[in-house]
Amino acid sequence: MRLSTRGRYGLAAMIYLGKKYGDNPVSLNEISKATGLSNNYLEQLIRELKKQDLVISVRGVQGGYLLKKSPKEISVAEILECLEEFFGVTECSAVSGLCSREDTCPSRLIWTQMHDDMINSIKNVSLQDLISKEK
Repeated sequence: MRLSTRGRYGLAAMIYLGKKYGDNPVSLNEISKATGLSNNYLEQLIRELKKQDLVISVRGVQGGYLLKKSPKEISVAEILECLEEFFGVTECSAVSGLCSREDTCPSRLIWTQMHDDMINSIKNVSLQDLISKEK
């Protein structure tokens, strides 16, 4: 499995918001400066994160963005599933019915098992876990 820039950069933005959890709303410019990501790209990522109720926006002069839940309550899986168009070891392991050989493919079992193991692993890693490990 290979993460796209959307997944990697979105995770970076969420880590930054997680560090600021409990503080005032964080502006897009502040996130941009802290992560090195462009405002335009961050807008796209934040829009998707808002749709999945991971981030909320606050309007006004002191407005910006906040995590909707505590970093302890947000899993890495939630973030990546929100941002990644395809999230799996192979397409057939992530979505049933994509391959006409699904029922007869001898290797599908291993791809499905790897996919399930990966998802279960990152479901058990919270945003707070990543923040705590950062130096």
